[in-house]
Amino acid sequence: MPGWTTVKFTVEQRLEAFFSKIVVQESGCHEFVGARNEDGYGNFWDEGICKKAHRFAWEAFFGRIPEGKLVLHTCDNPPCCNPDHLYLGTDADNSKDKMDRGRFASVAGANNPAAFVTEDHVRDIYAHLRYTTMTQQAIADKFLLTKGHINNIKAGRAWPQIQMEITDATYVD
Repeated sequence: MPGWTTVKFTVEQRLEAFFSKIVVQESGCHEFVGARNEDGYGNFWDEGICKKAHRFAWEAFFGRIPEGKLVLHTCDNPPCCNPDHLYLGTDADNSKDKMDRGRFASVAGANNPAAFVTEDHVRDIYAHLRYTTMTQQAIADKFLLTKGHINNIKAGRAWPQIQMEITDATYVD
C-alpha cells in the first residue's frame, strides 16, 4: 500500500515483545497477559500473524511444531506459556486428556442443544416398548422420530443413561 512501510523486527525484538506479556504466577505458570481468545488462550501477533501464545512459546524454546501435533498443557491453564508445562500431543491425546481431567462437557441427552427429545419422552418410549403392543414404527410416528431412533433408544445406543435408570429401577428388590 502506498505510504506504508513494513518494519521487520529481529528475533530478539519479537521475543522481547512476547516475554514482556508474561507474568510468572505462584503456581509456576507463566501466564500470557496480552489479548486472549474466548477459551482463555493468549493471542500474540507475530510478523502479521495471530498466533496462540503457548504455541509461540513452544517454538521459542523447542523449535517448530511437527505437522499434526498440538501443544498441550500439563497445568490446564490456557494462558500458560511455561515450557515445563507444555508438551506435544495429538488430537486423540488432547481428547483423552480432557476426559481424564473432567474437562469434557457432555453433549449427550438433554445437554445436546440439537436434542428435540427430552428424558421424559425417552421414559415414555421405554414404557411404550415394554407395556404396549405398539410397533417401533408406530411409536416412532407418535413421537415424530424414525424407527431407527426408537431402535437406538431400545438398544441403549441413544439415551443410555435412561435405559440404565429404568433397568436399575426394574430390578430393585
